[in-house]
This record gives sequence, structure tokens and C-alpha cells, in this order.
Amino acid sequence: MTLAHAYALVGIPADDLDAAWPDVSPWITKACERSHGRMRPEDWYEGIKERTYQLWVMGGNAGIDAVFITEIRSYPRRRYAHVHIGIGRNMRRWLHLIDEFERLSRDYGLDGIEGNWRPGWERVLASKGYRKTHVFMEKVLD
Repeated sequence: MTLAHAYALVGIPADDLDAAWPDVSPWITKACERSHGRMRPEDWYEGIKERTYQLWVMGGNAGIDAVFITEIRSYPRRRYAHVHIGIGRNMRRWLHLIDEFERLSRDYGLDGIEGNWRPGWERVLASKGYRKTHVFMEKVLD
């Protein structure tokens, strides 16, 4: 996938997913390895095609450095972008794009951003004004 911008946050429309899939699927596959079988890449693919989920990439001419998958969640009094997947490398290159994602979310009329983040994200997102309000823990029963 060639990104037209030097470095940008790019939303991938559902109609363009087939062209982007070869480049984003390895990222999504890696994220699925931590899901304990909840989701497979093809589940995310179908959800994006059906417009249940939104696909975002962060990168530039050298390629993709991060992939995010979101879902718009409507509560009785608020609407949030729920981040299901946030995976990447070279965070220094793209962390500033979180600000752009927040701006786009506000422009879309959303009230906030939430997600189930891996522990390493806590420190990074705290620097962006996010605060820890809950802890998700899990146990896989064999």
C-alpha cells in the first residue's frame, strides 16, 4: 500500500479494503494472536466491509507503522470511538497522529475515545491526557 502523504493518519474506506488488505492483514493477524481466539483476521475484514468497524493506518512513503480498528459505540447519552486494535512500531513517528484522530472524532460528533489497551499503552496515553478508569483482566479457561 502506498500512502500519498509524507506521514499521515488515513482512514481506509470499506470500498478500498481489498486493495489495503495485503498490507494491513499482517498487523491484524498479530493483534489477533493476543485475542485468545475471540477474533480472526477474517472477522475484522468482514466487519470493516460491513461498516461495523473502521480501519485506520498511520504511515508514510516508507509504509505502514500502525494499524487501528475502531467501532462507534452509542450509549444513551454519549457516542465514543472504541479502539479494538491499536498496534504499531516506530511510535515516535506517529504518536502525534493520535491528536489528529481525536480531532476527527470530535468533528464526527463523538464524545470520546475508549479502548481495551495493552498495559504498555497506559504510560503513552497518559501523556496525551487519557486517564485510567478501569482495569480489564481475563483468564482463559481450558
